[in-house]
Amino acid sequence: MYGTLSVGAHSARALAAAFDKPIVGVHHMQAHALTATLTEADPPAFPFLTLLISGGHTMLVLATSETKFRILAKSLDDSIGDAFDKMARLLQIPWLPGLGPGPSLERYALPDPSSTALYNNIPPFTLPTRRQLSFSFAGLKSNVERVTQKYHSNLKMPMKDGLKRAMARRFQEAAVGHVEEKVGMALDLLKDDPEFQGRRLSSLVVSGGVASNIYLRKR
Repeated sequence: MYGTLSVGAHSARALAAAFDKPIVGVHHMQAHALTATLTEADPPAFPFLTLLISGGHTMLVLATSETKFRILAKSLDDSIGDAFDKMARLLQIPWLPGLGPGPSLERYALPDPSSTALYNNIPPFTLPTRRQLSFSFAGLKSNVERVTQKYHSNLKMPMKDGLKRAMARRFQEAAVGHVEEKVGMALDLLKDDPEFQGRRLSSLVVSGGVASNIYLRKR
């Protein structure tokens, strides 16, 4: 990651010098937060809450202007996108045509008759960092691995399709439920925040690659 970013930064400086133009630094999170103000037919008005969920970040950010942001929550360990990718590999989910590991897991998590009985036998996973405004996916991944080994002791051997689908569904429910809880906590926090009292959020902007997850969007 550092190498590619370094090449891009040096190229930008060279172009700025060649064309006598200033360089404007934009934080990765800032770009995600402001995308909706440029792409939507009815762009969100400030202030709005941004949920950034991608392979590199899981953050809740309050945007009060084009240059003023306040981070309300971030991940203590892995990002949600990274967790989806790692769980797809753990569960031996094949990459479906045109899709990466995370979106392939999403497809495997759809309700399926072949996995219904096993899914019903697996209790919902306990959500991490309860009553704490922060994200964490490392513990959830460990729980998935532990439960998977209960039904399939050697994770290096081929896994039955029904187990893949049942575990994918339970994992996705827990991961998205974790995000839901933190969004609710952030909204409650802002209601009681003396700096924010009297103001009303216009929107919740969800951005990043995981924002395309259909299950999350329906929730």
